[in-house]
Amino acid sequence: MRLLPLIPVLLLAACASSNVVVDRDEAADFASYRTFAWWPIPGSEEATKRGPTTLLDGRVRGEVERLLTARGLARSDDPDLRIAHHLATREVRDVTVWDHGYRWRRRGLAHASVRTWVEGTLVLDVIDAKREALVWRGATRVPLGSTGPSEEDVREAVADLVAAYPAGP
Repeated sequence: MRLLPLIPVLLLAACASSNVVVDRDEAADFASYRTFAWWPIPGSEEATKRGPTTLLDGRVRGEVERLLTARGLARSDDPDLRIAHHLATREVRDVTVWDHGYRWRRRGLAHASVRTWVEGTLVLDVIDAKREALVWRGATRVPLGSTGPSEEDVREAVADLVAAYPAGP
C-alpha cells in the first residue's frame, strides 16, 4: 500500500525516454567485445593517429572513451571494436500563420512568422573489427547553437548513446 502514491511518478518516469534511436545486429555477441579503437578515416591513417581533428571531435571522443572505459571496455591497438561518430545537420523551418478571421471584400488580417534553426543528429557507429561489419548504431538529437553543440550538450548526448549500448564484458 505504501507504493500506491508512487505509481504516478513511476508511470511518468517510464514515459520519459531519451531521444536515442538504436539499431543492432542481433547475431553479434556484445559480451565478447572487450577492446575498442577509433575507426580510421579512409585514406587518412596519419590524421587518425594524430587524434581529434576539431574541438567537437575531441569532445565526442573523450566522452565516448571515458564512458566505454567505465563500462569495462579498454582502448587497444588490436581492438575487438572500431568506433566512429558523425554529426549530421539540417536546416529546419517552422512557418506559423495566424488568420484573424475577418474577411470582407477579400480584406482581412493575417500574420505569418518563420523560424529557422539548425538541428543536429549525433550518430555513433560500433563496428566489429574482425568482420568489418557494423554491429550497433545509435543516433540522438543534439541542440546546436551558432557555434555548434555546447560541451554539456555533447556530454549528455554521448551519455544517452553509450547508455543505450548493450552491456559490455
